[in-house]
This record gives sequence, structure tokens and C-alpha cells, in this order.
Amino acid sequence: MKLPRFHGLSKRMTSAAALLIVLAPISFAPPALADEDRDRVAEAQRQSAQHVQELRNNLEGLDSSLAQVYVDLETANAQIPVAQAELDTANERYEGAKREHDVAQAQLDAAQAEASRLSEEMTKARKQQEAAEKAVGSLAREMYQSGGTSSPLLIALSSSGTEEIADRAAAADALTRAQDSALSQAQGVQASTRNQQSRQSAVTTRISALEEKARKASEEAESAKNTAETKLHELDELKRTSEEKRAQWDAQKAQAEEQLGQWQREYQDATSKLAAIDEENRRQNRRYTSSSNFSSPLPVPLVVTSPFGWRVHPVLGISRYHNGTDFAANCGTEIYPVAEGVVTAVTVETAGGNVVYVNHGMMNGASMSTAYVHMQSTNVHVGQQVGRDTVLGWVGATGYATGCHLHLSVMRNGADVEPLDYL
Repeated sequence: MKLPRFHGLSKRMTSAAALLIVLAPISFAPPALADEDRDRVAEAQRQSAQHVQELRNNLEGLDSSLAQVYVDLETANAQIPVAQAELDTANERYEGAKREHDVAQAQLDAAQAEASRLSEEMTKARKQQEAAEKAVGSLAREMYQSGGTSSPLLIALSSSGTEEIADRAAAADALTRAQDSALSQAQGVQASTRNQQSRQSAVTTRISALEEKARKASEEAESAKNTAETKLHELDELKRTSEEKRAQWDAQKAQAEEQLGQWQREYQDATSKLAAIDEENRRQNRRYTSSSNFSSPLPVPLVVTSPFGWRVHPVLGISRYHNGTDFAANCGTEIYPVAEGVVTAVTVETAGGNVVYVNHGMMNGASMSTAYVHMQSTNVHVGQQVGRDTVLGWVGATGYATGCHLHLSVMRNGADVEPLDYL
């Protein structure tokens, strides 16, 4: 998605449309991230993190360096939808901020146009006021020159001349009306001037507020634009990283297949050796404990990170048998046998790393043995009899492991069984 370019904030409207906005202001919600947008991005991030963690837990059979290439690839791919959602949200915020600025700018333009019109009216009103003041002054001079007589009728009747009284009365009436009109006009002009001054003051105040509103809207839109451009860059960078990791993984895919094959070969070799031990247990009815229960191999709560059984390998997409259960634990955590028994093998395997095998003899009519895989180091030797409090070794990430954990395998009469059914 390409970000719409921000071409500045000086968009203008027609004066008629702007005046309508001033008369009926439009308000928009603040151009911040809506709750549903935040929830959408947060959910995408949560799913991305969960996917990567599940992948890391299920990469049994690959060494950490090779697995990390695939984890990086999947991490980048999982983050792309998150980055896209953040970009979409940033673009929405930008568009909202730009609309709010356009409205504020239009309101400001209309207010400034009204202020200009009022200024012209004020200039006209001042000229009218000056004319009215001259007319009133003229009347005052006439009264003064008439000796202070205030009644035009008396002036007309007392004037000398050959006119008839009716003609003089008519002239006096006309003079009275002229005086009244001049005074009335002067008063009207003064009232209009005061009203225009009040309106101009109100518009000036409104312009100041609108200028601040437009400025803030401009800053918000600019900030939203910068955020969107940053998110677009991040998205492009993630896509580039994903392409690079994909090429790197494709080049090492054959190595991954070989590592999984090595794991399978070591598993089959261990199975054949344990078959002989099982046969001897049954023949001699060998018992090392009177208890039929297994206890936890770890001093911490058991948290399964990768279950037992068949599954599609997350890397190669092929069905693969996971012959044990993986439990989360920090490197260095002590590992104990799930029951009393005798150590039958302490090996260093290519895939399994440091592994300890324990024979528990006959339990509930079946030969039972266990394997503790990927140990950081071991603490027992072949032939050593161990109890539930014996430290077999410590949790590690040796062999083809992507992180610290314990892989526990349980064999019943030579066949792998679900460890959780016995713990």
C-alpha cells in the first residue's frame, strides 16, 4: 500500500461554502487511534508472538543455528500483517487529521472574509458618521446664528419678508423635518457603528481561536503523515528481510532434511538396544521399585512445549514422529529419574546431544525405560543404580535443540508411549 502524499495544508473553499461552515461548524472526533484499531494491532502482535513461539518449540530435530534462520523467516512473515495493520491505522489517522485541518482552515478563511467585510462596513459607517456630524454641526451653527432660538417655527414667524404666514409656516415645518432627519440619521449611524464594532471584536476573537485550531490540526496531520511514512518503511524493510531469509533457508533446506534424518537414525538405533533390555527384564522379571507411579523429572511445574506423537514438521512440512514430550525449563535445572532404576546408557548423540537412558525394570507387568535428552551435562554412569532423588544431569540445549528444555521419552515393552499418561 502506497502512502498518499501530504501536499500541505493551504486548501481553500469558496466563500459561500466557507460561510456555511462558520454558521454551522462541523466537528470531527480526535484523529487518534480508535480502540478497535489498537485492539486489532494488539491481537495481530499477540498472534505473531504466539506463532513464533510455537514454531520455536516444534523445531525438534534441527540445530539452533539452522532453526534460527527459519524462525527469523517466520518472524518476519508474521510481523508483516502487524506492520500492515499499523500502516493502515496510521493512514486512517492521517486522513482524519487532514480532514479536520481542512474544516478548521475553511472556518478560518470564512471568519477572515467576514472580518474584511466588517472592516469595509466600518469604513463606510465612519464616513456616514462624519457626514451626520457635519449636518448636526450645521444645525447647531444655524441655532447659534439665530440667537439661540431653538424653535424653527418661531424663527419662521419672526422673520421679516413679504411672504404670507402660511408660506412661512411651511418653510418652518420643512426646516424642522430636516433637523429631525439629521439627528435621527446621526443616532442611527452611531448605533450601527457600535454594533459593527462589537461584531468585529467577536470575529477577531473567533479568528484567533480558529488560527490555533488550524495550527494544531496542521501539526497533527504532519505528525500522522510522518508516522505513516515510518510504518511504510518498516513494512518494506520486513518484506525485504523476509525475502533474504527465504533465500537463505532455501539454500539450507537440504541440511535440515539431513538433520531430521540423523535424528530418526539415532532413534531407531536406541530402540533396537532397548529391545534387548526389555527382553531381559521380562525374562528375569527384574524389578527395581515396588511403586507403579512415576514422579516428575523436574523440580519445576511441568509445562509442555512440544507434545508426543505424530505431527507435520513445521519446517519441512512432512509427517514426523515425536517420540517424547518436551518440557520447558531453564538451562541448568536439575533432572531426576521418574522412578528407581539402573542407568543403561550415557551417550553423546548428534541429534539428541547428551542423553541418559534408565531401565526401570518390570512395572505393572510391563518393561519400562526412560530417556532424558538434550542435557547440558550428565551426572551418572552406566550401571549406576538411581533413586528418585538422584540428579541425572542438567537441562540444556545440546544436539539438535532450539532452546533449553527437557525431552523425555517413556518406553513400555520397547514402544514409545505418552509420558504424560505416567506422570
